[in-house]
Formats: sequence, structure tokens, C-alpha cells
Amino acid sequence: MSKKGECYFILDDSIKYYTKEVIKLLKVIFIGLLIVIAIIVVKYKPMYEIKVGQKTIGYIKEKNQINNYIESIIDKNENIAFIDLKENVSYNLKLVSRKDNSKESVMTKIENNLDIEYTTCAITYNKENIAYVANMEKAEEIIDNLKAMYYLKIHGFSFFVIVAFLFL
Repeated sequence: MSKKGECYFILDDSIKYYTKEVIKLLKVIFIGLLIVIAIIVVKYKPMYEIKVGQKTIGYIKEKNQINNYIESIIDKNENIAFIDLKENVSYNLKLVSRKDNSKESVMTKIENNLDIEYTTCAITYNKENIAYVANMEKAEEIIDNLKAMYYLKIHGFSFFVIVAFLFL
């Protein structure tokens, strides 16, 4: 007889047996999943697959690497007016072999797919282009130097005086 507040569960022996077997099976499945996950983590790494148009060109770790690369191109060249990609770029997260290291080739392929417009100034004399420079300030500086050389030459100064004047 039971006391107040106590419960007795009467389980059939077969139910106890199958419950223990299911628990053992779940343990084996859990351990197997852990092993599979460990193998995936060791062998693969998550990276973004880069597609330009419909063509896969490679894999990178972070989406912003392409934007940073394009910004570095702009920083290196002060006379770039506009940069545009010829085709749309799409990113897909994939598991890639840890041995794959193609960042440089991806950036080269991205650079080949860029439309870059430059701004340049041409220095002309008698409707003939003499030189091209990156901006208007450099063009004006060269023109001022040419005017000074021409002025010194007209007034009879020697070549050495003209060269010394330009480098001061």
C-alpha cells in the first residue's frame, strides 16, 4: 500500500527494455553526428563563392573584400573618375576545402571585369597634344614652367640657367 503523495509506476518489462534500447540508439546517433561535424570542421571552411554573371570565379572569406579591393584601386590612382563592374556579382556561402586559396586570382578576375574611367588633362600646343597629366593642377604647373622657360629663352639666358630655374 502506498503512502499519501507517493506514486508507483508499474511498467512492463518489455517497455523498460525497448526504452533502454532507444536511448542507446540515440546515443550512437549523437556520437555519429559529432564525428561527422568534426570531420566537416577539420576538412572544410565556410567561404563565399563569387559569381560574375553566371560564371564562378573563385572563393573569398568575406563579402567586403571585393569592395575593399576596388577602394584600394581608387586610392592608388588619383585620376579615376568612375569604376563599374561589367556584370552583377553574386555571393553564395559554401563549404570549401581548406586547401583552396584563390584570393589573388579572384581579385585579378574582378579587376578584369571592371570598367574604369580616368580623368586626364592634355597639354596642347598648336593643336598637338604634348603631354597628358592626372589633374588640372599638374597641367597648370607644367604650363607655368614652360612659359618661364620660354620667357628665359627669349631674353637670352643660357640652358643651365633655365634648368636651375625649373628645379628651384
